[in-house]
Amino acid sequence: ITVNCKGFNPKSVKTQVSDDRKSLVVVAQEGSTASKEGEDYTLREFRKTYKLPDNAETDKLVSFMTSNGRLVVEIPLKREEKEDEFPRVI
Repeated sequence: ITVNCKGFNPKSVKTQVSDDRKSLVVVAQEGSTASKEGEDYTLREFRKTYKLPDNAETDKLVSFMTSNGRLVVEIPLKREEKEDEFPRVI
């Protein structure tokens, strides 16, 4: 999964796997609304959710930011071994 996070500090981008392990959530937030009354503020944020396949190995998730501001998330898939896949000597 690749997400455009250009303009966000890499420390403000978070990846989370849902409790049921069926979706990946990417959240980024910069700025704060906690200011004195009447003061201006800036807040930028986004949240993106991606459905994961049933055979995703979420405990092996790896993510990193590229130099051009893209978040790359890699999650390997479990391979089901099929008996027909490998030749056998009979």
